[in-house]
Amino acid sequence: MKIKSTEPTIARSLLIQFAKDRKISVKELAERTGLSYSHVVNILNGSRDITPKNEKNCV
Repeated sequence: MKIKSTEPTIARSLLIQFAKDRKISVKELAERTGLSYSHVVNILNGSRDITPKNEKNCV
């Protein structure tokens, strides 16, 4: 999956950097955060934001 280069939020940027640094798949990122695969994809491509509730899962 190619990540779009839309204007990212800080939380989204950190999530992308985390995945790139550890060379993990979107599926593994979803498992680690407890979010669904589709939700993570939507966050990464910029069509959804990370909510405070979801942000707690990403820490």
